[in-house]
Amino acid sequence: MPISPSPWSNLPSLGYIPHGHCFLWQTDLVYLHVLSDAGIALAYFSIPVILFYFIRKRPDLPFSWIFTLFGLFILSGGTTHLMAIWTLWHPDYWQSGGIKAVTAVVSLFTAMEMVPLVPQVLQFSSPEQLRAANDALQQINAALQAEIIDRQGKERLVNQIAETTPDLIYIYDVQEHLNRYSNSKLPELLGYSHTELQDMGSGFLFQLVHPDDREPLQQYFERLAGAGDGDLLEIEYRVRHCDGEYRWLYSRDKVFSRTKTGQVKEILGNAIDITSRRHYEEQLQRYERIVEATTNAIILLDDTYRYQIVNATYLRWHDRPRQDVIGQRLPQVMAEAQFESLLQPRLDRCMAGEMVQQKTWLTFAGIGQKFVNITYSPYREADGNVSGAVISLHDITALKQAEDALRREEARLQYLVSHSPVVIFSCKPYGDYGATFISENVEALLGWDAQAFLADSQFWVDHLHPDEAEQVLAGLANLFRDDFYFHEYRLRRDDGTYCWCLAQLRLIRDEAGNPMEMLGYLIDISNRKQTEEQLRQSEERFRVAFRDAAVGVATVSPDGKFLSINRSFCEVVGYSEDELCQLTFQEITHPDDLDADLAYVRQVLEGEIRSYQMEKRYFHKQGHVVWILLSVSLVRDVMDSPLYFIAQISDISDRKWAEAQLQASLQEKMVLLKEIHHRVKNNLQVISSLFRLQARSLNNPELRKHLGEGQNRLRAMALIHEKLYQSDNLSRIDLAGYIQDLTGYLFRSYTVNHQRVILRIEVDKTIFLDVDAAVPCGLIINEIVSNALKYAFDPGQTGTIWIQAKASEQGHLVLMIGDNGKGLPDGFDLKKTRSLGMNLIQDLTGQLRGTLAIDRSQGTQFTLTLRRIQVA
Repeated sequence: MPISPSPWSNLPSLGYIPHGHCFLWQTDLVYLHVLSDAGIALAYFSIPVILFYFIRKRPDLPFSWIFTLFGLFILSGGTTHLMAIWTLWHPDYWQSGGIKAVTAVVSLFTAMEMVPLVPQVLQFSSPEQLRAANDALQQINAALQAEIIDRQGKERLVNQIAETTPDLIYIYDVQEHLNRYSNSKLPELLGYSHTELQDMGSGFLFQLVHPDDREPLQQYFERLAGAGDGDLLEIEYRVRHCDGEYRWLYSRDKVFSRTKTGQVKEILGNAIDITSRRHYEEQLQRYERIVEATTNAIILLDDTYRYQIVNATYLRWHDRPRQDVIGQRLPQVMAEAQFESLLQPRLDRCMAGEMVQQKTWLTFAGIGQKFVNITYSPYREADGNVSGAVISLHDITALKQAEDALRREEARLQYLVSHSPVVIFSCKPYGDYGATFISENVEALLGWDAQAFLADSQFWVDHLHPDEAEQVLAGLANLFRDDFYFHEYRLRRDDGTYCWCLAQLRLIRDEAGNPMEMLGYLIDISNRKQTEEQLRQSEERFRVAFRDAAVGVATVSPDGKFLSINRSFCEVVGYSEDELCQLTFQEITHPDDLDADLAYVRQVLEGEIRSYQMEKRYFHKQGHVVWILLSVSLVRDVMDSPLYFIAQISDISDRKWAEAQLQASLQEKMVLLKEIHHRVKNNLQVISSLFRLQARSLNNPELRKHLGEGQNRLRAMALIHEKLYQSDNLSRIDLAGYIQDLTGYLFRSYTVNHQRVILRIEVDKTIFLDVDAAVPCGLIINEIVSNALKYAFDPGQTGTIWIQAKASEQGHLVLMIGDNGKGLPDGFDLKKTRSLGMNLIQDLTGQLRGTLAIDRSQGTQFTLTLRRIQVA
């Protein structure tokens, strides 16, 4: 029966008809094709599944990718057979053609990939070769089995060795930070079992490592990561024991296994507990630091005297670096002479096993000569044999110098104690206060030897003066209260007389404040007591003289308060002694005199002057003023501190009244004398005016010139009298001021321009002239300056005139007057001149017992040395 077409076969399909129409829908033919294509498709789909499964199970097969291409090729081929069944009823020939195209592409690609693959496949072994290889493999397998058995035996041996070794042996995974293997020493070292370490998980090692060692350990693992297979690395670190204490471990590791990429996977190592060694090393380092830090020089010598160890102090003493000393023999560093005479004999005794002490002077290159205390100690090995010497040198130079100084000081002190007038002693601070020490010079003081005081504790008490014994013993209570006590008392000498003594005691206490000893000294004050008695008598005599003195005497405190006053002082000021003791000298001193008096007082108190004397006024009790002559001196104590003033006064009121009368009379005479000088000056001025009037009436120029010169000379004399009556001192005039006024007048008289002729005056301000010297000196200056103004300079010519006055080495007045003009005429002879002015100059110079010299080298200069005029 023919198969009917599919219900969809009538649907339009781009004009195609199902493939079944080609078979005329004959049932047998259609089923034949359907079953055949279905069987082929099933087989094609099964083969790829089997291939994919095979490839998955055998990832080691060569060329596994070709099987994948075969699977794809077969799978696409099976798909084309399914499309052949589909197209019997459905005309989807485009889809069927597309699947066939994909199958074609896959088939062609597979074929092309097989072309280069064939030569490689042809190189595979043939079945015969495979059988021969299999036989060989079986032989190899048998050999491997034997080797495995041998290795298992060796592993058991290694395990036995690992378990019996005292070291910890381990295999550590540095990637996962896990312990892969460790022998049984791990619980002994750390107290943790293998299970406990595994339970700690990854990074257990860093959990147990001391915090300070974690970073160094991490750096160690980084070094291991770059280590070669033959490299052996080592490290020391601390790991916490299960009891909480840290143990020092010393580990040596090498690479045990690597990953496929070559990174270090596991390390094999062994570790030992070095805690004891580290503690010993730390202790040894501590000892080394102590040796280096000590101020003693310490060295270790072997039995040939070679340096093995030296500390820094010894190197500094010799000023050498360590490398220049270690290995050298002792005499190569120390001086040979020092070694042989001082050191070697004692070193040999030390090498024989004896500890030796020595104190001696040694010279070192770095510090010079020092006094050292040397200790030689035998250095013994573990077996007890002496193999060297340890030498310690302690610088005791300062102690030696101190001892020497103390010895000298003791000798000086012993000498001073034995030969001093002061007796040194010590006593018990309790009981009968018996003497425990007394210097031997007590015999010179009292005639009793020191042993008498030491043998009998009551000896000094028995020899006290009866009038003072009870008071002296009672006074010792002050010593226990104030720790200090002194007393003056009498002790009986061996001849029965008594000696006045000053005893001073100091109480010595222990740290708890309990009395230990009384120290003191005795000094003979018999002479002082005698002097005090004489002084008392002298003071009594002074009091009588003070009271009855004819002049007023008073003692005054430094602040001005009256302390004591005699009868004469009271009579001068009208106050009684009691009244004055209530006052100060400031209160009775006139205000105008108080500042000067206080200034003197200050100078005396400050030590600038020892005493002073002045005239001053006191207010009398009745109100009137009393003039007195005051003399004051200051009395100081032994410490130079002010005690009081001693003031002596004398009533000078009558003398002051007489002086006032005399001063008034003198003032009247001074007024009269000034009036005389004034009238003389006026008379000279009148004469000068008459000369000027007469000159005006004359027609003769020569006469007029002579009258003018006479007028100038009168003016020079009149100016002296003018200066005198204008001055406070009528006996002398100021030379500098006089010259200034005189030359000013001459410049005006000759109508000289100061800008054309310059006047330079250099006169000491301290030069003064009396009237007898001033007149001739003024006339000399007038003549020389007048001649310079008239003849030295031509009209219009400029120049300088100078006047200098100073004292010669003998104290005489030297007067220099000159000009830089045209000078004196050629052939001028001073002795032959007929000039009135020049003759006048020579005569006046003679009156003043002077000499005249003329210098004509530059203009003209007159130098006059006037011996009659003395300049201070």
